Amino acid sequence: FHPGTPFAFLDRFTRDNGTKDLGNVLSKWSKAVYIPPKQEQAFLQGGTFVFDGEKTLFSHYDPSTAAHANIDRVMEIASEASKKRTGQSTLA
Repeated sequence: FHPGTPFAFLDRFTRDNGTKDLGNVLSKWSKAVYIPPKQEQAFLQGGTFVFDGEKTLFSHYDPSTAAHANIDRVMEIASEASKKRTGQSTLA
């Protein structure tokens, strides 16, 4: 694991409703076990990106398990980009 993993879990477990989404997903996986076809794939992390055409407005590479981008910030950036395209922007 990456050194950031325990801190990401700590943040998730100590936040209000921090594990609610995890519980919802796991409740549907009664007997599911996923083993990647290649050992090195077990260490692949995800990421979050917001694009405006070919321009990258936001990028976040998950450094460790459960260390995801702040979804409120992601939505703020995406919403503001959408508003700029329609002339409704509130930010300069």
